[in-house]
Amino acid sequence: MLAQIFRLIMYILALYGFISIIATIVRRFYRNINLRNSNMRMALIVKNQGEIIEGVVRSIFSGGILESIIQGDNFYIVDMGSTDKTVEILQRLKNTYHNMEILSEKDKDKIFDDFSEEGTKT
Repeated sequence: MLAQIFRLIMYILALYGFISIIATIVRRFYRNINLRNSNMRMALIVKNQGEIIEGVVRSIFSGGILESIIQGDNFYIVDMGSTDKTVEILQRLKNTYHNMEILSEKDKDKIFDDFSEEGTKT
């Protein structure tokens, strides 16, 4: 009886895994179609967030949030003059997450580079 219960649980988990794989493939295919010519960028504006910034950045990258919003572009983090260790932590994380770009307050307009007026008209 116990072996049958374990076997049933194993079948349920295998079915769940199969459905998850199919759903992931469909989502990636659909996202690639929709975002191929997208002019979306993601930016995070921070100041003195040394205590939590590493967790936030790691969550964004590991949770697939970035990939679901943008495709093939940088994730911008604009530091607005932090006086704690925020910038040091971000520099260290940049070694792990290469498509992360750290900008200072004076360089924040770089986020808007390559956006043409023609591409934003509807």
